Amino acid sequence: MSPSTKDPFISIVIPAKNEANLLPKCLNGIYDLDYPKDLYEVIVVDNGSTDNTEEVVGQYKEVIFISTEGNIGHVRNIGGKKSKGEYIAFIDADCIPSKNWLSESLTLINSNVEIDVVSATLASGESTSTPPWVEFFWVNYINSKNKNAVSTVETISSFCFVIKRKVMESVDWFNPDLETCEDSDLGYRINQSGGKLVISKSISANHLRNAKTIAEFFYRQKWQGKSNIKNFLSHSLVLSELPSIFLPYAYVALIILLPITALFSSFYPMTILSLLVVIPSMIGLRTLQRTKGPWYQFFGYVLIWGAYLTARGLAITFPFGNSWSR
Repeated sequence: MSPSTKDPFISIVIPAKNEANLLPKCLNGIYDLDYPKDLYEVIVVDNGSTDNTEEVVGQYKEVIFISTEGNIGHVRNIGGKKSKGEYIAFIDADCIPSKNWLSESLTLINSNVEIDVVSATLASGESTSTPPWVEFFWVNYINSKNKNAVSTVETISSFCFVIKRKVMESVDWFNPDLETCEDSDLGYRINQSGGKLVISKSISANHLRNAKTIAEFFYRQKWQGKSNIKNFLSHSLVLSELPSIFLPYAYVALIILLPITALFSSFYPMTILSLLVVIPSMIGLRTLQRTKGPWYQFFGYVLIWGAYLTARGLAITFPFGNSWSR
């Protein structure tokens, strides 16, 4: 598929930190795209790797290598600002894009002058294997939020998307001060400036580092949530963002109150314990209705949402000591 009679030049920016094992899969996927290879450049921005990431990149003679250190937004900004494309495509080093990533993204952008950002649909890790249930359930939930073939959204995840360069420049790029949530902050700012963001079901990216177990999921959510408040304060008020801030905080507050109230009464601990079960159950039921999965998946979603609320609430309440290899 050709996006137009005159295909534009695109810069692909890949932030990487200790990605020697997965980066070749990402780069091989990029060089397997159906977009003309002379019309895109690939820039890997290394964020202080201690493995042989640089040596791996050196095996791809066409790839531009840049070294820096800082928050992920800063790393992406360095690559974007040093690129030369009319469009910039961002993808994480642990992702493999579908062959039509660039061509279909440009087709969508050219089909509607209002579209500024095209994001891919999240896919499970290795496409040749059956994903663990935690990954399968979470990916289904994330994708269930996009009902149409092309859905307009308030914000995007930065794992794989294409954006007009002039739009990135107009909103002053990613916020380099955010350790996490820099992608949602960017999306909200673009949306609030009048830009249009869409997610296409015809484009996908296999995320090789999706959480596979509840423990992985918990620690990833705890890490990702540490900049929630800072992100919330970085742009104008978004009402739909409020539940993701206050519900996890309230959930952890209930957990903290549980042993304290047990010292004074048996009624209050039982009430709190009921709420700790009811809250993720209600969200799990809503998720099951949205994903249209079989009834028994309800119990898996209750466990997932219990872990999510606890992890995000701890990250908001105690936003330190979290780490995750991104």
